[in-house]
Amino acid sequence: MAQFVHLHLHSHYSVPASVGFGAGPRVSELVEAAAEQHSTAVALTDFCCLAGAVEFSEYCERSGIRPIIEAELLIAGNSSASGEASCAGAWGSSGTLPAGARL
Repeated sequence: MAQFVHLHLHSHYSVPASVGFGAGPRVSELVEAAAEQHSTAVALTDFCCLAGAVEFSEYCERSGIRPIIEAELLIAGNSSASGEASCAGAWGSSGTLPAGARL
């Protein structure tokens, strides 16, 4: 049986959630659910921020799950991009997309 991995999950750190638009689950809840499903990896793809990245990585490490850290960013108008950071802390310089970003 193939292993399922969630690759696009928003947490309570997502910007719309922080201002009251459909608050997402806490990072701990996301990781607990992934552990219950025996996931080997899970992605956090918060909207317009990376605020939950460290907390997410720590919970994943304690649970033996590979964290995949992504961000969904507004570029201009209604356009958006999402991308995976290649390693913790490698967000690039200010004003650049995370490594591996897709438009």
